[in-house]
Amino acid sequence: MNAVPPHGKAVRHIIVADEDPVVVAFIIQLLRQDGHAVFHAYDAMSATQLASALHDLCDLLISNTRV
Repeated sequence: MNAVPPHGKAVRHIIVADEDPVVVAFIIQLLRQDGHAVFHAYDAMSATQLASALHDLCDLLISNTRV
């Protein structure tokens, strides 16, 4: 289920997982400026739970190797 905003791009539902809040905030800002719905997690367990809760809405999970 992807909505198409006025700028014509499909909205993606993206989870950003990283333990560094500065990195998370930066990535979220960039993705939201591009019109995406962005969710965040600071650890692997939270990211897994969030992806499970979003079920079919999650298009992409971005994480570092430690999460």
